Amino acid sequence: MAEEKTQTQEQKPQIGLRDIAFAVEVLKVASRRGAFELNELKSVGELGERLSAFVEANKPESTDLEAVGETDQDDQTGEVVTPEGAD
Repeated sequence: MAEEKTQTQEQKPQIGLRDIAFAVEVLKVASRRGAFELNELKSVGELGERLSAFVEANKPESTDLEAVGETDQDDQTGEVVTPEGAD
């Protein structure tokens, strides 16, 4: 039981580019379906634009989605993605 707690404590939540890109798609679908009220649309749109810009700035150069899935180890391992120069 102590080993389980240690393993859980050592594992930090992580997010990859695919997770962020999926969140952008969720925002788009929710917006199309009317999930947001008028006063929320601006901030939701701005968030979507920031997330999209982050994905675009950090995506691999390959445009072939299948190749990206095979070679993009960051998304596969779930390592935290940070923008360049944000150390």
